[in-house]
Amino acid sequence: MSKNKQRTGIFDLEHMSPIELKKVNPNNEHDEPLIIAPSIVVDVNSVRLKGNRISAHSALMVVKEQMRLSGIRKRTIGEYDYIFNRMLKTMNVEYVDEISLETLFGFIASLGDVKDTTKQSKLRVVRAILNRIFDNGWIEKRFWKDVKIKVDGRIKPPANENNLASLLSTFDMSNFIHFRDAVAVLTIYKCGLRVNAFVRLEENHSYDIFVAEGNYLYKQSLFTTFSPN
Repeated sequence: MSKNKQRTGIFDLEHMSPIELKKVNPNNEHDEPLIIAPSIVVDVNSVRLKGNRISAHSALMVVKEQMRLSGIRKRTIGEYDYIFNRMLKTMNVEYVDEISLETLFGFIASLGDVKDTTKQSKLRVVRAILNRIFDNGWIEKRFWKDVKIKVDGRIKPPANENNLASLLSTFDMSNFIHFRDAVAVLTIYKCGLRVNAFVRLEENHSYDIFVAEGNYLYKQSLFTTFSPN
């Protein structure tokens, strides 16, 4: 309690012990600094070397710092750094102005017998870094924008009766929404319609046929295939 019998709090300066600051001798080089400098942000204009040429490694250092400041994950930056440095080492590139179409094609060829998807992912990383180098004004033309690797899409096998039965087993036919979706799935499967064509079906697109099963004939309504206008 204080002298006037008022409750004291943790912010009451009267009862706090004095704070002692560490004395630093400016002539002593072994003293620890009171303020630790943050990580260096490199100026894009400071990486130009003699002859107005830019070191590829210096440019990559700036790009990595820009990526870090933009919130890109450290692991992603590390992957970009590894792939781009691999290209520089493989193609013996020292300056940014030495990077050309031949550099890209040579690096892709050096990957060897790998899948096209692997080559595409490596090219995508190199293109991303080159785009940032271009934005910094170190390359005058985006010569890499038309460099693409064609990847054949995997053809999925068509659905069969077992796949259809498995899908329909997840629907609750007592629920109208599920029942509606089941009708849509069956109609698309039986008639071979695309979803865009199915959603534009009208009543006049249907016709009746008779299906024979044993000694009985059943009347069944089917939709004709058509091309929506």
